[in-house]
Amino acid sequence: MCSGQGIEGHINEVRYPGDNHRKRKQVRLQLVILPKSKKQS
Repeated sequence: MCSGQGIEGHINEVRYPGDNHRKRKQVRLQLVILPKSKKQS
């Protein structure tokens, strides 16, 4: 369980485990991509 997301994150994990996992991956990718693109421009 991801303690950083708290109870709400756990509820989403139970209801939509696959979808929530996919969203978390997208957020991680955005965190990696955004800083690099800001440095370039």
